[in-house]
Amino acid sequence: HRVSELCGDRDLDVVAWSIAGAMALLTSAAHPDLPVRSITAFGSPLDFSKIPVMAPLRLAGKICAEPAIDVLDAVFGGVPAPLVQAAYRITALDRELTRPWFIASNITDADKLGRMEFVDRFQEQIYGYAGRAFRQLARITVANDLSSGALHLGERIVDLADVTVPVLAFAGTEDILAPIPAVEPVTRLLPNARVRFVRVPGTHLG
Repeated sequence: HRVSELCGDRDLDVVAWSIAGAMALLTSAAHPDLPVRSITAFGSPLDFSKIPVMAPLRLAGKICAEPAIDVLDAVFGGVPAPLVQAAYRITALDRELTRPWFIASNITDADKLGRMEFVDRFQEQIYGYAGRAFRQLARITVANDLSSGALHLGERIVDLADVTVPVLAFAGTEDILAPIPAVEPVTRLLPNARVRFVRVPGTHLG
């Protein structure tokens, strides 16, 4: 509402990356009165069972998620930024290992090196997850609620079918954190919205 006010009471085009895209959709579903004109989501997974790299984490989460989160919460107040940043780097380990060769082979290509530096800066600025937020995200990931389109929050149910604004969803062909099968359910879970799904070259960050 504040951003809309600053823009002359206009409806807003919301652009979000990763899990924030799912949050934007859930927010629109839960609050249809918000001044939102459209939602664009980059690499926003809705079905976590379609993410192979997360299978071990989801299995471990079913067994020991609560104790692990309790420890992180007690010691750090959540998941600290360096740990989150390291996790993102591990998911693109091949990129980290081939960095010297990439730089050497593109030493005269300022555009490519500039894009690499941009991704590096972005990774370095990623925040940690506050305890409560991470606890809720972990529950969503393990329970995979969003794959059915409905999120249970206590006695309230937020249903993605209540999204009515146009949605543009991008999925990266090389994205291992939000592969195409994990993002594509947006085309069937929003029956009351005009949805455009687009595959694009690239990874989760690239």
